Amino acid sequence: MVVLASFGDPGGSNNVVPVVKSLLKSGVNVTCLPDRYAANHISNYGDDIKKVSLVNVNISDLKELEVDLVLAGFSEGGGMARELIKNYKNICPTVVIQDYHGGFLLTDYNESCFWPKIICVNDSCDEGMVKKAWPLFSGRIKVTGRPYYDKYFNYNKLAAKRMIYNNYNLDKNIPLVVFVGTVESADVMLEVAQALSGLKELVYFMPRPHPRMETDASLKQKNLWKQALNCFWHKDYLVDGTRVAKVDNLIAAATVVVSDFSSCLDIAALLRNPAIAVLYPEIGLKRYQELNKWKLPAMVMAGCATLASNIEKN
Repeated sequence: MVVLASFGDPGGSNNVVPVVKSLLKSGVNVTCLPDRYAANHISNYGDDIKKVSLVNVNISDLKELEVDLVLAGFSEGGGMARELIKNYKNICPTVVIQDYHGGFLLTDYNESCFWPKIICVNDSCDEGMVKKAWPLFSGRIKVTGRPYYDKYFNYNKLAAKRMIYNNYNLDKNIPLVVFVGTVESADVMLEVAQALSGLKELVYFMPRPHPRMETDASLKQKNLWKQALNCFWHKDYLVDGTRVAKVDNLIAAATVVVSDFSSCLDIAALLRNPAIAVLYPEIGLKRYQELNKWKLPAMVMAGCATLASNIEKN
């Protein structure tokens, strides 16, 4: 059996890579086609993935390869995953692991030629969004959960919190606000920094930039991020969120998690941590709706994250 696996954005990679690793351990022949962020950070996924990966490959380069299954994660802009689905959907089964509720269903993958044979989703909410976005979809929707989330079943939240507080030498009696946003979320982070500064209460503020921010964010957003860091009222309580490799530990340690519409809101929900989605009409919400075409993020609709839609009300 020969499997072609494609992953690009961090979210898609986080969910496809565990499945690839499992297939490799079972002796399945897998060829990985990392795209975008994953292609530039292939070493992050381990030597086993790097060994079977081909970078900067065109679809035409694969025409001699007999493929039995295509496995992919959706990526912003479509990328390699979308092309693989289109080219192989009449040749072999195509399977997509959805890494974000409703992500790209109404945008980059809206046309039926980009629909897979099987789409694996996290929950019934995800399933409903697929059915609403693709009413003519004749393939199968499988509620499997996201592979990346399996580790939270036995996740030691208290140990992670102790590690963060000890590593940063934080006072356990002072609340920790962790901001984790999407690629273009610096304007939201600036609002959060200003709101916290206006409270004039002692809280630790730990902003964590998206992995793709350095390469994919606009210059305006990068400058706004720096502005937000500079405007926080108490520099002794501004904590560098980039010093810890795993964002999971930061979310576990947080008194409250703040974001625009990052999938980190999902992780906060899984770890039973309070979360706030800052989605002002012209900051955050507009961008979410442009990218996804849905009214509100699923975590807000499900009540897992509190919506902050107006600075005067929140």
